[in-house]
Amino acid sequence: MKSDSRGSSGAGLGEWIAQRVSAVYVFMFILWMTIDLSLNPITSHSDWQSLSSGYFFRVTALLFVVSLLVHAWTGLKSVFLDYVHNWRLRFLLVMALALVFGGFTIWSFIVLGGM
Repeated sequence: MKSDSRGSSGAGLGEWIAQRVSAVYVFMFILWMTIDLSLNPITSHSDWQSLSSGYFFRVTALLFVVSLLVHAWTGLKSVFLDYVHNWRLRFLLVMALALVFGGFTIWSFIVLGGM
């Protein structure tokens, strides 16, 4: 059998990449919305409806929510794994986080996806 000489050193690379990519997307979305809303302020409910009813906005907002949840999941899971030493409590916290974030994901698909 050939063993991997790196051991587990590359195990967190996917999470590291997900953290960075999600951070960049969240930043770009916030920057885009800040500039857009500064140049075209929302002054009425119909303005907000016209902005939020467009397909492009709904897709980018949904990607924003998913990116935000991926970013938060990766960070909080790492905190729990690093600082909660009781494995039962750590498991409970990670599962509670998964349920809450799963609920947020379903809710955002319903609201922004128009299900």
